Amino acid sequence: STYAFGGGSLVLWPMFGSAFFVTPSLDLSGNGGVVFVDFTAAAGDSGKYKTGEKVTVDLLTQANNETTVLESAEIELDEGAFKNYGTMFTKGAKGTFIRFSYGGTSEVHFDDVVITQKTKAGDKVRTGPSRLRQPDCRRNSLMSRRPTRNILTKCLQA
Repeated sequence: STYAFGGGSLVLWPMFGSAFFVTPSLDLSGNGGVVFVDFTAAAGDSGKYKTGEKVTVDLLTQANNETTVLESAEIELDEGAFKNYGTMFTKGAKGTFIRFSYGGTSEVHFDDVVITQKTKAGDKVRTGPSRLRQPDCRRNSLMSRRPTRNILTKCLQA
């Protein structure tokens, strides 16, 4: 079984195998598929931070009930308090997902997950169930609230 408990951060605690969370379906086809994934994380156990724990961030697509990993990045977490981490993918497309997974023996706490993609002024942006016309991306960013923290999808004007 896999459990995730939240109390100010989203926690992956695999217990028996691996644990993961996945974003809603995103249209990441803009800017030639280039997308940035940034997050804050810390690994720990019994109130002590750990070093060397590895988180995998995957860019996925799904068709005919089959999931395909388009790109993947393994990120090693440093010891200490929450720190910022990130990666860049270049194969974003319509209907893609981003999965965060962890298969270690500790807990990994996630906070402030941000997915960013450059778009041109006036481009239509689809995030989750909403369609937005984005004449000014800075003013019309969409924040999707989750039970524990925020997953923010935004665009940057070129």
